[in-house]
Amino acid sequence: MPIILNKFKVEEVNVWFLYATIVGIGQGIQYGFNSTFIRFFSYSFAGIKIKYFFKIKNKITNSEVNKFDKDEFSDLFSVLKITFLLITTLYFLLLISIGSYAVKTPISYLENPNEGWITWFVVVISTSFNIYMSIYQIFLRGFNKIALLNRIITIVNLFGIIVILIIGLYFASLLSLIIGVQFIAILTSVSLYIMALKANNCFLYKVPKRKFRLDIFKEVWDSAWKSGTATIFATIMKHVSGIIVAQLFSPVTSASFLLTKRLFELLETLTMVTFQAKIPEIASLRGVGDIKRLIPLLRRVLTLSYGVYVIGVFVLLFFGDFFISLIKANSNLGSPLLIISFTFSTLIVRWAGINLAISNQANYVYEHIIGTITFIFYFIFVLLLYKYIGVIVFPISIMIATMITAPIIINRTYKTLDTTFIDFEKYIFFPTLLLVIILCAIYIFL
Repeated sequence: MPIILNKFKVEEVNVWFLYATIVGIGQGIQYGFNSTFIRFFSYSFAGIKIKYFFKIKNKITNSEVNKFDKDEFSDLFSVLKITFLLITTLYFLLLISIGSYAVKTPISYLENPNEGWITWFVVVISTSFNIYMSIYQIFLRGFNKIALLNRIITIVNLFGIIVILIIGLYFASLLSLIIGVQFIAILTSVSLYIMALKANNCFLYKVPKRKFRLDIFKEVWDSAWKSGTATIFATIMKHVSGIIVAQLFSPVTSASFLLTKRLFELLETLTMVTFQAKIPEIASLRGVGDIKRLIPLLRRVLTLSYGVYVIGVFVLLFFGDFFISLIKANSNLGSPLLIISFTFSTLIVRWAGINLAISNQANYVYEHIIGTITFIFYFIFVLLLYKYIGVIVFPISIMIATMITAPIIINRTYKTLDTTFIDFEKYIFFPTLLLVIILCAIYIFL
């Protein structure tokens, strides 16, 4: 990001962030299946039969399970490959059609629009490839090979940083940088593919080839469509603001908004890293009904995750402008009001997302209900408030819409853990919210 902000013109910065926004929306299509397969692989690896997957939400005591069934896992893996082939095809078609239309105007502002279109098609092809190859990351996560997966990603990313620095310092252009970034992404996918083949004593080589089983796909689909629908709604709400602002405002205003938005997206990602790394373990414990071990694990993981968020907010509030000026960026952070709006909206949305993910691990998936309600109210508030508060309407609207669904989340998720909202959150979310309020108050009055 520093290279982009320092080396590129505002029009190029705008295109860069818009690419990230559109790709994010497209990749949201896969998430419902992604999370469902990881959860089902974790269940299968823990020895739970597919026919028992939808009885897990009622388990609140530990129980014995059968041994790992290689044939059932093979059936799941076969369904995974066919499903992701279809998802990749759909993603590619969406980017070629709707995505190309969305980038048309911003690309026209570039000095060399032809180069802009080349960069766009590089993004379309490489990200389509990476979506299909994500099946091997799903496999590693489902088998709880998180340490191996993170080690590979870290090594490739360190190499990627060197490559990007060389490109940025000596060959800086939008085309060269996008080719470099996408090359690293493809290299990561290929590396994970190789390691997945070697994992668990070359387990994938030993998995018997099975035909596509429609009955298993229906089991997957029953959860995946709910998670997928919610994710598409969430992704649209998360990214549509960037597309709208890019179309309606000047490149300077758009770049400032997208930069602020992107920084909070990065903070959100950092906040979720620890939690997502523990998803397979959480799913396994929830699958066998071991609540006594699950609750302490969740409290440790969430305390760390929210701690990362508080530290990130502190840095952004008090040092964000300094770091942006330090790298001599051609774009600035948004107004203090926009920053504070993103601070609270990101926290509330993360709380909701974490709770829905916890419920999902019990195979109690109701996020499609939450997603639909949030989606409707989000656009209602955007339309009602836009004329009065401008661009901050986007983080404010998603925060209010999410808070409307909070009673449903509170009523449903904590029951799957055999606890209550107050008992579970009094040492986790409540202190986090208080710290964020204090930081924002200090930021305003300084």
